[in-house]
Amino acid sequence: MVPPRATMSLMRRRSTREERDRAGERCERAARTARADEAACDTACSGGRRGEGPRRGFVKRILLVEDEARVRKLIVDVLTSHGYNVVEATRGEEAIRLCKEHNGEIDLAVVDVVMPEMSGPGVVKEIAALCPDIRVLYISGYTDEAIVHHGIPQSGAAFLQKPFMPNALAHKVREVLDSRSNSAC
Repeated sequence: MVPPRATMSLMRRRSTREERDRAGERCERAARTARADEAACDTACSGGRRGEGPRRGFVKRILLVEDEARVRKLIVDVLTSHGYNVVEATRGEEAIRLCKEHNGEIDLAVVDVVMPEMSGPGVVKEIAALCPDIRVLYISGYTDEAIVHHGIPQSGAAFLQKPFMPNALAHKVREVLDSRSNSAC
């Protein structure tokens, strides 16, 4: 006969294993649901097309100006997974240099509003002279007060508040590229 203490221990181990299995199933189900939701959102946001990447076989070049490495990597991963060619800059001077190197062949600048050395609007002013048709999407994790201080709402430029979901970024990029009124000038 198995002593009662050993029986309780076996029962506890079995129930713990079953709980882990159920928890794993819940996690897998949640992940499947999240993937399905994101796919549905991508399809809905793009008018029935899967993804938000470049249209008609044209690869769009995007200049990303973001000083935070982790945020920059996330944005690059999202945009490249949607078919965009991304050129990265960590600060304003580097963005201006890259714009010169690409001879004005940059379709969109995704620019952090608040950065060391040169603000996002300062960067945009400089690159607009080099790339007059460039579109602009400002991003920031700062409060509305800081954004207003930099004149973003008055400029009429597109803006996306951090943190954002990957599909929200892809949708906003596509929206700005499609707009005719969002050039830097």
